[in-house]
Amino acid sequence: MKSNAKILTVAFVLLLSAANVKAQVIDYLQKIDYPEELPPLGAMPPERATYFLKMPSAFGVEVLPSTEAALKMPEGKTDQAVWVEFKSAVLTTAINEQLKVRGVRIAASKESAELLLRGEVSYFSQNHPYPAKRLVLDERLDSAALLEGGSPDGSRTVARSAWDLAPAYKFRNADPLTFGVGVFAALFDATGLSSALAKARNDDEKMKNESYLMVDCFDKTTRKASSCPSEAQRLDSYRRKIRLQAVDMKAYFGAPGASSADTQRVRIISRQLDSRSAAEVSLAQLLGANVNALVQGLGDIQPLKE
Repeated sequence: MKSNAKILTVAFVLLLSAANVKAQVIDYLQKIDYPEELPPLGAMPPERATYFLKMPSAFGVEVLPSTEAALKMPEGKTDQAVWVEFKSAVLTTAINEQLKVRGVRIAASKESAELLLRGEVSYFSQNHPYPAKRLVLDERLDSAALLEGGSPDGSRTVARSAWDLAPAYKFRNADPLTFGVGVFAALFDATGLSSALAKARNDDEKMKNESYLMVDCFDKTTRKASSCPSEAQRLDSYRRKIRLQAVDMKAYFGAPGASSADTQRVRIISRQLDSRSAAEVSLAQLLGANVNALVQGLGDIQPLKE
């Protein structure tokens, strides 16, 4: 009897795990326009989207308008000093730079901060139906040892690399997203992470090939969408023809020690869909879009002083 109970418990846990993974993938795939015809294999241009999600509930996941969901400075406290606290110094540095160009005052220390911006970030990639890869972007991001085979330049640290952001500043008068991507690209180059990402190729050739269901929504020859018995099958069919990359950020903003009710919170997804044969890891682009969405309500880009 006890043995049967144990088996049922394990099965239930596995079922919950599978359901959570499926829910997570659907979160990343929000707001997809399914094509009427697939482009030739390898010819799909990257498609990016960034959106805010309401935390999942019994009623499912809801996409929120950015005007409603974006973080905002507390009313009457626009000049308060902000301390940024993410587990990665690369992320913290990049967010600080985005805040500075928006005229936000950065606190000299956590103890002197009047507002605290903290959070957690992860990177997700998948060529469905093969297992997904999820990487938590914490302090490992700073050493460029996040990916197997990464070999950081021991002479550089994130603290020093903050002085190496000059390449990003050529985009200072560009749109905020371009500037944000430039900051991450410069930091990745300075820390050695760019070379580690360049080595992160998908060596399993079978994962680069499209996968088809027995009854698929897309014709192999014409590549046009055919009738599907359900929306779920249409989603599954399309997922088997694309590569998915996404950055998932959860962030919290409020006074140090503030209650949950007095703390703003956001969940932001930046997602890229492209061809399964694509090899580039678009981490800088997705992080740039994600951080831009994070800070967009905290101030406007300030004009450069002569």
